[in-house]
Amino acid sequence: MISNRQRVHQVWWNKKLRRHQKLLIDAIISNRFVAVLGARQRGKTTAIGYAAGMLAQGVKWTTQDGRLIHLPPDDVQLASQTLKHAKDFVKRSGKILKTFNVGLSEHTAGDNVLDSRLGSTERIAMANGRHIAAHAGNPEAIQGMSGHTIPDEIASNKHPSEGGQLLV
Repeated sequence: MISNRQRVHQVWWNKKLRRHQKLLIDAIISNRFVAVLGARQRGKTTAIGYAAGMLAQGVKWTTQDGRLIHLPPDDVQLASQTLKHAKDFVKRSGKILKTFNVGLSEHTAGDNVLDSRLGSTERIAMANGRHIAAHAGNPEAIQGMSGHTIPDEIASNKHPSEGGQLLV
């Protein structure tokens, strides 16, 4: 019998995600470091949000090249140019998680996937104790955080390091 999570994943994978989004999700799960250069408004943030939800829940994945990968659940830190952009990133992850109807904590009621105990739009609490959190792109904002770190639009980050180069 197929689980609800697997059934919804199949619907997303077979009907909602485009080829380049699938390749991006596979790259994120299959590799430790991924850099993406692509046109605007092509669904990259949706694909990254999808991958963030999978990483927070834990995933068993067969890569494009046939390797089997098992990643245990872990926190996911989403960093973007500004906190406003990062919150939007988390909101998109939340919309995807809502369609799965699994993995969210009991504190996320109705259409709200964000943890009501926090009183903010900066973190999604998962039932397994993991979180998907938003951070401004300032390197100090995510320094020392555990889990997976996904910086979005890092090239537009206005926080250079001491040497004048961006920290990734």
